[in-house]
Amino acid sequence: MSQEHEIPNGVYVSVKANWEPDIKHREDVDDRVAPCILEADDDGRIRPGEIEDLLCCSTTRVVASFFDRDPAIYDWHHIALASNDGTGPVNEIVSALLGKGKDPVRGPVVVLKDAPWRHWARLDKGVDGPKVVQTLWYYMRSGVNVEEEFGTRTLIRLLAEKDD
Repeated sequence: MSQEHEIPNGVYVSVKANWEPDIKHREDVDDRVAPCILEADDDGRIRPGEIEDLLCCSTTRVVASFFDRDPAIYDWHHIALASNDGTGPVNEIVSALLGKGKDPVRGPVVVLKDAPWRHWARLDKGVDGPKVVQTLWYYMRSGVNVEEEFGTRTLIRLLAEKDD
């Protein structure tokens, strides 16, 4: 995806600033999520170093993989990347996404779309910020376990591909 189209291909999930309220409403999540345009190659893959530059770190790690709240989507998912050093303030949104009992995610996070290689070429790499906010809010409030949901939908995708 080239930058001239100005279509966001990621969202930046910030940590709480001192003056911001605790997250009680979807609008509070919306206030901390901003679309971003990261440099990508012709295939739509983010160029090396782009995410690290945005997060001001030397290396990143995937802290969460989660599907859209729409249960019919199983051929692509979101990944959340954070600094590998694990320092900084707790990211309330992504930590809540993972659920209780998990180590908190620290610092800002970048959320991108991802898909198995088989689906990558036809994947719309654009990331719709409001839909990501809806999905984050859904997981935060629904009680649906992100890891279990990811496993279930991945299994559905694999079984569907087996029949192809």
